[in-house]
Amino acid sequence: MAISENERLDLRQVLERVLDERLAGIAMEAMPPVEYDQFATKTDLEHLEVRLASRFEGLESEVRAEIAELRGEMGGLRGDIGQLRGDLFSALNTQLRLLVGMQLATFLGLGTWITAVT
Repeated sequence: MAISENERLDLRQVLERVLDERLAGIAMEAMPPVEYDQFATKTDLEHLEVRLASRFEGLESEVRAEIAELRGEMGGLRGDIGQLRGDLFSALNTQLRLLVGMQLATFLGLGTWITAVT
């Protein structure tokens, strides 16, 4: 049976008349203003633990699957990055050879011109 807050206050006043104020306060603290059927029992907590454990196991499986998928994708990206690095190195090598060849041609042309003029 649940009691209202007004009934709790009435009980406190009666207890203060019969006992002293300190003992009435202790007695009131021992009687929480809620219904006892609202408290969780050990069985309730055990059922909750089982339900939460199964949910966490499911979530753990999903997270592990996602991580494995991401690792697979990262492996593919590493291969793509390696290919891009090789392509870039090859293109830079070609450009460097072209630049050095053009510089040599310019110096040879300049040298030929200076020899012809002098």
